[in-house]
Amino acid sequence: MLTMKISIAHATRRPALALEIRKLWLSAAKHPDKIEWIFAIDSDDASSLSLLTHERHVVCEPGGGSTFAYNAAAKETIGEIIIAVADDTHPFPYWDTAITGRLVADRPQVLLTGDGYRLDRLATLPIITRAWYQRYGFLFPPQFKTMGPDLWLTERASRDSCLVYAEDLVFEHRHAFYKKAEMDEVYRRQNDPTLFAHANAVIKELLEPLPISLCLMVGNEAEIIERLLNSAADAFDQLCLVRAIGNQLPDQTIARAEAWCQAKSKKFRFAEYENKIDFPHVDDFSAALNLAFSLATSYWCLRLDADDLIDELNCRRVRETASNTRFECFRFPYLLENGGMIYRERLIKRGRGLWQDAIHETCKINGATCIVPQVEIKHAPVSGHEATSVARNLALLQIASPVHPRARFYLHEEFLRAGRRKEAEATGLALAEELNGNMPAEHYEVLLNLAELQPEKTEHWCFEALRLDPGRREALSQLIQFALDCGDVPRAAHLFRWMDTIPEPNPKPWTHRPIWYPVRPSTPNSQPSTLNNGWARNWLKIKILRAAGQTAAAAAAHAEYIADPNYAAALTSMPN
Repeated sequence: MLTMKISIAHATRRPALALEIRKLWLSAAKHPDKIEWIFAIDSDDASSLSLLTHERHVVCEPGGGSTFAYNAAAKETIGEIIIAVADDTHPFPYWDTAITGRLVADRPQVLLTGDGYRLDRLATLPIITRAWYQRYGFLFPPQFKTMGPDLWLTERASRDSCLVYAEDLVFEHRHAFYKKAEMDEVYRRQNDPTLFAHANAVIKELLEPLPISLCLMVGNEAEIIERLLNSAADAFDQLCLVRAIGNQLPDQTIARAEAWCQAKSKKFRFAEYENKIDFPHVDDFSAALNLAFSLATSYWCLRLDADDLIDELNCRRVRETASNTRFECFRFPYLLENGGMIYRERLIKRGRGLWQDAIHETCKINGATCIVPQVEIKHAPVSGHEATSVARNLALLQIASPVHPRARFYLHEEFLRAGRRKEAEATGLALAEELNGNMPAEHYEVLLNLAELQPEKTEHWCFEALRLDPGRREALSQLIQFALDCGDVPRAAHLFRWMDTIPEPNPKPWTHRPIWYPVRPSTPNSQPSTLNNGWARNWLKIKILRAAGQTAAAAAAHAEYIADPNYAAALTSMPN
C-alpha cells in the first residue's frame, strides 16, 4: 500500500505539452490521488500564464533559468518525495509504486533512474526525498541556471553515500538530441554553449576536488622514476611506493622519489615487498601492487608503471574523471610502443580493487567499471630492458603453472620472445586447438606465430588466421612474402591489392602492427611518422614491383618512401 505522497515540480514554457505530460503521468500512476503537481511559469510567458492560470502554479521572474523555477515549485511541495519533471520525460505504468519501493522517506536519498539512452551519471529525472531537500534547503543549487544541477545532484549524493541506483526504472527522455522531438526555441535556449561553460564552473566551485594516490610498484628504476613523476605530477597528490626487487641490491629509486615528493609538496608513503621465493625480481606483481594500494589514504588510487608517461592534458583529464564517483573503477587506453592499444584499470576507488595473478595482473573490482577513451597513458620502456623482462616473465609463468588459456598464451609468447622455438611451437599448437575462436585476438596471434614457427605450413596457418579475422592485414602480409619466396609474383600482387583494401582499425587493438598500414612519409615541414608506421607495407610494395620487373615504378616509389626515416632505417636490416 502506498504511504508516501509524491510532489511533482514542473517548470515549463510549453503549456499545452505540459498539460499532456501531466495527464500522461497521472494516468500511468497507480495512486494518482497521492500525487500533487505544481507548475512553475515565467512571468513573461503569456501562453503559460493563460493556459495554466487555473492550475496550481508559481510565477517566476525570467532570467534565473529553469533552476530557479524548479526551486520555486519545490518550495511549495509537501510530499515525502519530490520529482523534477520536464516536458519530454515519459513514465511507465505504476511508476509511483516503483519509486516509493526504492526510497526511504526519512533518509536523505537521491534516486538515479534510467532514461533509455544515457549510461552516465546525468539524472535526467531528478528524484529526491524530503529529507534530502531539508538537508540542503533546495532542489538544485541556486548558482546554476539551466545546465549542470542534475550532475551536481548525483555526484553530491554519491559522495554523501545517498545515491540509490535504479537504472532499471526507465523514464524515457524524448529529447531533441535523440530525434524524439523538434529542436524548438526552448531547447535552443537551454543548450546555449555559454550555459555549459557556466555549469562547469559552478560544478568545480561546489564539488571539492577528490585526492588521488599514485600507487607504484617499482624495481630498480632510478634512471626513469623522475621521468614518470614529472609527467604525472598534475594527476596525483600522494605517492605510495612499493619496492619489489627480489634478491637484487637496491639502487637510488626510493631516495629520488622521496626527494621529488618533498620538492613538489606531495605526500609520500613507502613499503618494501618481500618475495616468497628466492627470485631475482618480484615474484608476485599483484601482491606487490596490493601492498602499494594498501598504503593509499586518498579517495582514488591511480595505477601507473615506472616506464609509463602521461602528458599535461591527460593529467587534467584524470582529475576530471576523478570528480565522478558513480563508478568504482575507470579504465583508460594504454598506448603501446607498437602503435596498438589496450584498456587497463587505472583509477580505482580506495578499497574497491584487488589485484590478481602473479604476472600479467588484472584487477577484480567491487562495483561498476567505466571505460574513458579520452584519457591516454603511454608505455615508454627504456631500451636494454627487453632481455631482462623476457627472462623474468618466463620464469614467473613457469613457476605459476598457468591453467587459464590466457596465462598459457602469455607463456607461449614468452617462449617465442626468448627464442625457445620448440616450446613456443608446442604451446602454440595446443592453444590453436583449444581456443577454437575464443579469445580471438590471442588466437589470431597464435596462428601468426605458428606460421612463422612452421614454415612448411605457412599458408595453412595464415588462412586459418584470415578465416578468424578477415579485417586484419598481418596474415595477408605473411602470405604475400610466402608467394614471393615461391616466385609467384602475380599472386603476391593480387594479395597485396587485397591487403591494401583493409583499413586501419580504430581504436587500434593491442595486437595492431602499424608497419602494414600506409602513412604519408615525413617531410621537413611535417611531424615525423610514428615509429615503424607503414614502412613494411611500402617495403613489400617495392619488392613486388622489382620482382615483376617494373624497375622504374619501384625506383619512383623508393624515392618517395625514402623520405620516411623509418623506411630508410628499415632497409639496412631487411632483405632486398
